[in-house]
Amino acid sequence: MKTALFSLAVVLFSSASWPVQAASKFIEIPVGGWDPGMQIRKQHEDSIVDWIRRVDVHPEALSDNVIEVDLFDAIVRLKRTAGPQLNAAPDPVYVPAGTDAGAVAAMPSARLRWTGTMASTSTSTSTSKAPSSCVDAERAVRITEAADGQLRAIFDIGSFRYELQDGVLIRKDFRRLPREAPVRDVSPDALDAVSSDDVEQEAKSTVRVLFGYGTTALGDDREVVFAEMREAVCLANESFSHSGIKVELERVANVLSGYQETGVTQTLDDLVAGRRGALGVMHQVRDIEKADIVLMIIDTGPSRSVCGQSQRVLATKETAFAVVERNCLGATTSSLAHEIGHLFGADHEPANATVLPPRFSYGHGYKAPENAPGRWRTLMSYECSGAPCGRINLWSSPDLSHNGLPAGTKETHHNVRVLNETRGVIANFYPEP
Repeated sequence: MKTALFSLAVVLFSSASWPVQAASKFIEIPVGGWDPGMQIRKQHEDSIVDWIRRVDVHPEALSDNVIEVDLFDAIVRLKRTAGPQLNAAPDPVYVPAGTDAGAVAAMPSARLRWTGTMASTSTSTSTSKAPSSCVDAERAVRITEAADGQLRAIFDIGSFRYELQDGVLIRKDFRRLPREAPVRDVSPDALDAVSSDDVEQEAKSTVRVLFGYGTTALGDDREVVFAEMREAVCLANESFSHSGIKVELERVANVLSGYQETGVTQTLDDLVAGRRGALGVMHQVRDIEKADIVLMIIDTGPSRSVCGQSQRVLATKETAFAVVERNCLGATTSSLAHEIGHLFGADHEPANATVLPPRFSYGHGYKAPENAPGRWRTLMSYECSGAPCGRINLWSSPDLSHNGLPAGTKETHHNVRVLNETRGVIANFYPEP
């Protein structure tokens, strides 16, 4: 396979105030060769996997405060931190009682051996995207020990993820992830939207979101997927703030459902089935926590065909459900914000509109013109044909711009208007007493 040249975008923590410290080598390229063999390569086959390579892992390095990892593409130095980089108290965790899911409660999260942040790298730090405070706040590197004694870790650099598993390093390219599916219900009943005049003077709308997890998505260390979810929520809230949308998502709880995921659409159907369905526990916890939106995070591995799906464009309380693949939570795809956008009434760009006639004639995503340098698209738009165009963390609006170009049009591409008009509807599925 021909290897493309790329520039790694890294969010770095300034090392200017830190004294120079010797770093213990935690991951090294083996002298005897890095080919893991055909069996290991087949075990990790996936359309987003670039390569799998054997590495030398030195557990004794974890006794030091500064460690070094060789990722083949870059040498990264990490500095130990006291614990997970959280900016709020942990969210409540629910586990169903009296069902097979009881086994989930008995499975402890993998033993945490070391946690830290990226202090420096040998790779260029140039990037076309502005650093996000969400990554700074949430993306600590966790090194854990699984039940079999193997050490595991995830290192995210730009659109690339490096996973240490069982003595091999796996590089994934999230730019090759699939797009999101059209909404499940493509012909919803018409609803009367709240007019912009009614909501213009209102305070910010808080929308409460309940998260559930498939068994595979939880993996060996649920704290890692929890951190990925928190980062995705932070990025969504950042997009609202930067776009002038008066919405804030509030995480209310995590549910370890004991549900074995098989696909995005099947999971969504099970979620919509209600209390008697395979995901009935989500509805029970939703009523307890008064969550406006319910979202399942799953991981179907190489069988994934889409990044996520919502039940409909402009949800009712009975249809405010969405599913997102775990690998699609990050800033490369921003699928969590995309699916929640559907529930608020936003749709794709006109060429790929989900609902015809459109729920809102002005409610479409936007793509920059074909001749625009570094072509880009807003959160609700699909990938461009031909040359790729990265998804930026903005909602379409004629009042916003990116790289000197407008990010929407008044008549057709104005997702900001849609979300500001409908936010009161979504935020009041469970009115405050």
